Order: sequence, then C-alpha cells, then structure tokens
Amino acid sequence: MRLAKSTEAPDETLVFTLVRNDAGDYPHLRIARPKTGEHANFVFGGSVAQGITLRLTDDRGRTLQRNGQPLEFALFDTRSSSHAPHNWLETGIRIAALAFLIWIGAVIVRGVAAAVGFVAFNLIVLGLLAAGLSVAIPVIRWFLETSGIDRETVRRFVEQTTETILALLREVANWLAQPR
Repeated sequence: MRLAKSTEAPDETLVFTLVRNDAGDYPHLRIARPKTGEHANFVFGGSVAQGITLRLTDDRGRTLQRNGQPLEFALFDTRSSSHAPHNWLETGIRIAALAFLIWIGAVIVRGVAAAVGFVAFNLIVLGLLAAGLSVAIPVIRWFLETSGIDRETVRRFVEQTTETILALLREVANWLAQPR
C-alpha cells in the first residue's frame, strides 16, 4: 500500500507504505521523503519485561539517531511498576470499572432478551391459533354440511340457550331476594 501526503511546504511529499524488510519481519509502516531520500521504519522494540518501545529504524533495523539521541520512544514501561498501595488502588479501580461495565451490559442484554422472548412467545401462540383454526374451520364446515344443520338452526340454538341461562339467573336472583 502506498499513500502520498502533501505537506505545507510546496513540492514536499511524504510517502507512507507498509513494508516487510530487515527492519522488521512483520509488515510495518515506512515513511519516506522522496525529495531528500530520507526514510524511517516504525517498528516495535523492547520487551514485555523491560517495556515496549516504538523505534524509528533504517532499512537494516538499526535505530536512527537525531542529535546523538536514539529515536526510540517508550509506549508501556513495565519497569516502573511497584507494589505501592496507590498502584494496587489504581488496579482495583480499573478492575471494578471493567466489572461494572460488564454488569451493565449484561443487564441491558437481559432486558432486550426478555422483550424478544415475550414477542417470540406471543408469535408462537398466534401461530398455533392460526394452525388450529386452519384445521377446525374445515371440520366444522364438514360437520354442518353432513348433519344438515344450517345457520338458522344454530341461531335458534344460541337464542334458546341464552334464554334458558337468563331464566335460571332470574330464578336464582328471586330466590336470594326472598326473606328467610
């Protein structure tokens, strides 16, 4: 990948490329200034025990120097860690904050999952009702056609049943209203 970036100075261009050369055995960023021929490879150095650094190197992997100082910058310095109480406090607060974020995420996920489950259950019930009706309606039609019962017969049956239930309820109400 090659990407050119113009700078504020006229006719000044920086070229950014991802390369794999003797500076590092993995793809890393290389910045070049074509006008002067200067270039630098950005590679990681150091170790986990000694601290991780970002080094600017030439194509052979040698650290570049500017004014006699190596161009190597600490990213994570593990050498300064101690067992002082403030370090333990900082670590404890970070762990608690991470646990709190996980807990909040779980609560939100639980609420969303409950809502999705509620909707899914109701859709299952509606689906089963639709399936039941699709089976029951043809059976009821077949029964009405083969038995000779028509709509008028069903209407009279419903009216008689309703009148019978109302009469029963009136008798119960009259019986309860009588003094004893």
